[in-house]
Amino acid sequence: MKKFVLIYSCGLLLINSCSRNEPIRDPSFRLNIIVNNPAKPFKVSLTICPDPHSEQTGLIHIQRIQENSSVPDYRESGVVRRKILDTVSLERDAFEKFALLIKKTKIWEQQNSIGRRTDGNAYQFTVKDSLREHSFSVMGSSENTNLEELTTFCLDQFELHFPSIPVMGVDSEIDLRKYSRLTNAFDSVWVRMVSFENTLLASYERRPFPLTGNQYIELWQVMENNDIWKLETATKFETKYPVEYRLSVRRGTLTNSFVVYAPSKLADKRYFNVINFIEMLASEYQ
Repeated sequence: MKKFVLIYSCGLLLINSCSRNEPIRDPSFRLNIIVNNPAKPFKVSLTICPDPHSEQTGLIHIQRIQENSSVPDYRESGVVRRKILDTVSLERDAFEKFALLIKKTKIWEQQNSIGRRTDGNAYQFTVKDSLREHSFSVMGSSENTNLEELTTFCLDQFELHFPSIPVMGVDSEIDLRKYSRLTNAFDSVWVRMVSFENTLLASYERRPFPLTGNQYIELWQVMENNDIWKLETATKFETKYPVEYRLSVRRGTLTNSFVVYAPSKLADKRYFNVINFIEMLASEYQ
């Protein structure tokens, strides 16, 4: 009986050890994949790495153009994505699948290749850890099924964690005004942009100005990147500066409004990033 229990226990241990993939233990491990489609204005540079606080989970982010830059290495026309400056957690199951694909693909041994089928994309892989670094390119769909599965996994994670947000075709409104408490009147800036049934209308001080769909898309991406739905009234410089910015935004059923004083002086640059971009759009036509 004891022998049976011992064999059964060892069998369970073997099953459990096989059911769990060996995690990526080197915290310096990085996989970067750049997806570029020359036929479309699309490019994204994704980096996947272990979570420094857990061996069982990972992180994914759109890589910055420069290490300390707030500008991501990302280009796409006509699409607004969820905040693309975030680093997002990969849950245990997803990170285990990633680790397994890295192992099955034999990533360190891969070389440049051109697939027989083209999907229009070019893929540049760079993998590195504490001891080594390796890069290779793949044009189109790879004949290596494991590598193709790894590529698909990375693209699926991009769509999952940075999903597109409908803007065009959704009723929306942006209203920015400056108000002077010295004169108790609105002062010098009133920018209003409205999207209604696929029609864009924009005005500055009640005077219309042309606004393209791409400009409106870019504005919404700037606002998403700067947490437009989370920004609250900031009164830090209320006693020093009598002029206040009042911003109201609406997209579908989502709404937010706040007041801010001297946004360029605030340590939190999200306010300035949003307001400055709106003012720049309008000022081009004044």
